[in-house]
Amino acid sequence: MPISYRIYTIGRGGHVLGAPDVVECADDKEAVGKAMRLAGGLDVEIWDHNRLVEPISGIPPRYRLRSVVE
Repeated sequence: MPISYRIYTIGRGGHVLGAPDVVECADDKEAVGKAMRLAGGLDVEIWDHNRLVEPISGIPPRYRLRSVVE
């Protein structure tokens, strides 16, 4: 039986942007794959009811700004 996952787009400051996309998936792995395709370069979080499945950064690590600590 499929599980309903909610995929939230996360904006600057960690705030949710708009209503979530709801997707039906067999398991967490399938939900992560769908979320990665829907992300479109934005940060997203995947939720199964009150359980955070996985946060996904839309910016590849090599392009993120790094803070310099001296």
